[in-house]
This record gives sequence, structure tokens and C-alpha cells, in this order.
Amino acid sequence: MTPNALSLHRVASHELLREVLVDGDCMKQFDESTSPARSTVYQWTRPLRPKGTGSRNPLDNAEAVIRAAKPEGKARIAHWICLAAKGFFIPGPDPEHRDTSELFKHSSQLIQEFAQMIETLAETARDGKIEPHEAKEIRRAWQKIQSTTEFYVRQCESGEFDPERKNKEKEKSKPASN
Repeated sequence: MTPNALSLHRVASHELLREVLVDGDCMKQFDESTSPARSTVYQWTRPLRPKGTGSRNPLDNAEAVIRAAKPEGKARIAHWICLAAKGFFIPGPDPEHRDTSELFKHSSQLIQEFAQMIETLAETARDGKIEPHEAKEIRRAWQKIQSTTEFYVRQCESGEFDPERKNKEKEKSKPASN
């Protein structure tokens, strides 16, 4: 799976490890002198016992650590993992605090936030240098637009802006007439 094909649909951790480690040349990196042993890595790529022959893998352990962390620490752990992969963690949107009733409103908000980010970039670059506090402002604006865009895309994918689906839901919720 290429980075462009990443999905929000969760796969089992052992399936992901099998795909990214075993189904390529990566296993060559696990020789007899390195830890973990190849046999251990192969066990990570199988379903957990008693159904399968696998064992708890590092992804399961990372998930357990994130679940156990204080709420404010969860994103820090995810960010640390993303940095190890040369990436950057952007928290997903909180659908509980977003109104999903109007497509136009959300499209307009997305465009407005993107324009504000471009304005921030232009303002910070006017003098030909970007100070540390300006870099922080650029990062804040970029993270906000990413989060807003992620919310918008998820709502589109879920059919939230599909009027036909909404009409069907309204019809289903109406009491049956006698």
C-alpha cells in the first residue's frame, strides 16, 4: 500500500505487519544476530492465540500504551511514532463538536481557513525571513486546515452531505401511519 492509498479503515495489526514486513524484502533485515528473531516477527504476522498461532505484536503494544495514556498524552505518543516514520501527527476532527448539517457552510469554512493559512504564510515571508514564533504560527494554521479538511472529507465519505440519504433516514424515522 502506498502512502497515497492509505485508508481510514482499520486492518488487524498482524495483517498490517504481514503486508509491510513479510510480503517484501524487509525480513532480510532480521537476521540471527538482530532482535527480534525472524520467527518472532513471523508470529507477529499471525492472528493471536487461541484462534491463531501468533503472538502479541509491537502494534498491539503501542495501541495498549495509547489507550492507557492520559488524554493529553495520547496525541504525543502518536506524534512520536509519526516522527519515527518521518511524518507528523495531526489529530482527527472531533465529530461531537462539529455541525454537519450544511455542505455549503463546510465548504466555505474550509476555503476560508485555507485562505487564512495562505495569508499567514504571506505575512511571515514579507521580510524575507521566518522567525521561530512565525514558524509556530504557520504550523498552527497548517494543522487547523488539515484537521478541518479531514473532517470535511470524512463527512463526504460517510454520506453526510448526501440529500437522498438524509431523506431516506427521515422517512425511516417517521412513525408508521395506520
